[in-house]
Amino acid sequence: MNRPAMNRPAMNRMQVRRLLTGVLTTVTVIGLASVLVVAATPGNDDPSAVGVDPSAATADTEESTTATTATTTTTADSIVPATTLPAASADDPSEPAADAATTTTTPATTAAPTTTAAPTTLPPETTVAPPALGPLDGNWTTQGPGIIDAAGEPVTIRGINWFGFETDFGAPHGLWERPWKDMVDQVADLGFNTLRLPFASATLNDASVPDGSIAGPNPDLAGLTSLEVMDQIVAYADAVGLAVILDRHALGTGVRHHLWYDENHPPERLIEDWQLLAERYRDDTNVIGADLYDAPHDSACWGCGDPAVDWRIAAEAAGNAIHEIAPEWLVFVAGVEHLGGASCDTSGAADCTWHGSNLAGAVDAPVTLAVPGKVVYSTHDYGTSVFRQRWFDDPAFPENLPAVWEQFWGRVASTGTAPVVVNGFAARLDTEIDRVWQQRLLDHLAATGTGFNYWALNPNADDNGGLLLDDWVTVDSNRFSMLEPYLTGPFPT
Repeated sequence: MNRPAMNRPAMNRMQVRRLLTGVLTTVTVIGLASVLVVAATPGNDDPSAVGVDPSAATADTEESTTATTATTTTTADSIVPATTLPAASADDPSEPAADAATTTTTPATTAAPTTTAAPTTLPPETTVAPPALGPLDGNWTTQGPGIIDAAGEPVTIRGINWFGFETDFGAPHGLWERPWKDMVDQVADLGFNTLRLPFASATLNDASVPDGSIAGPNPDLAGLTSLEVMDQIVAYADAVGLAVILDRHALGTGVRHHLWYDENHPPERLIEDWQLLAERYRDDTNVIGADLYDAPHDSACWGCGDPAVDWRIAAEAAGNAIHEIAPEWLVFVAGVEHLGGASCDTSGAADCTWHGSNLAGAVDAPVTLAVPGKVVYSTHDYGTSVFRQRWFDDPAFPENLPAVWEQFWGRVASTGTAPVVVNGFAARLDTEIDRVWQQRLLDHLAATGTGFNYWALNPNADDNGGLLLDDWVTVDSNRFSMLEPYLTGPFPT
């Protein structure tokens, strides 16, 4: 697809800030050495340097332990124009699912932001510096537990989700408040290197158009279809050094399902959707891959042999179909909830975990594609504000967490089978247990070189909130202070 050329900045603001920080640090060390004084300095950069309000905190809501279902509809709890109420998109299928056919979440009223306690910082397992980033060349591959670029240099994904394409709004949320380029710039300036864009199968219809409120702050998007808006975001993300992962997050807009198909979206639609997107974006070198389906769960099994429910079979078919058109793309494959295809909403069994996050079967029964070195496994992990999993009440918490992660997804990487990326993690961070959990997770990901995409930029993410506050501009300093030490900055442009 031909798109207008864009002027690329020689160096973005995040890169300039890090360069200046390095120079100042060197001068400081020399000065201190001359007077034989040793001083300890914080590891985090000053959040105010990237537009963070240090006094800002996320809005507080009740913790939710409501189990999700095979089909779930959610609604926004942020301030939106009176003419539209776009559906919020929590990564809710990562919760244990209920047996009922359908559950609708009651819309929540917007609460005034309250102060969130400062996060607890625990010692990291091991200090592992992320590798320097090379240019986005559009041909990444896997090497054992890692990802490398076309030059053979290691790449660590440090990204964030920006949802909305999978909802009735038909575009990333927040565009009723701000210009879209400002939001993409902010992602890069904060130090992320990847943008994960969830979408619904229905969004790919030619008739899918964003809500009209998008035109106020974004007159350049007026009259475009949802896919044409995606085109703009993908192209501009490349200009500011952001890789893009496309994530088939839902079937109908605002509707999540435990399988990758339903009565309105037949099984073959999985392949058709990805062939359409592969054709559209195969020449966009910053589109690094396809997350086939976000969170299979309930009856979805791994390696059971039944094509109707065996996610491994479906993933292999979709991955091979993508590579017929875009052989350079990585194929991100989520796990299931229970390997045998069972709902875990009430059992609390030792072999149950978040939706789409059980990859224990991938070591002995991996997804095998015709193009080698392209499978990356995708998982999720959340705090108690999403659901209180049994490991949070283990007397050994938090020392038990590495074993839990190893059981469900870590072993895929530790055995050298393939890389793993945590494509969704978050919590409200208003409880000590959630702050400890997230710090331990971040330290574990750094120690193991595991990639991540934080959930989410959006403040209207049910259960866990997001990196931005309800004004869609101010960064939650408590959240960002935990994430910033692990960010690499965008790719060179």
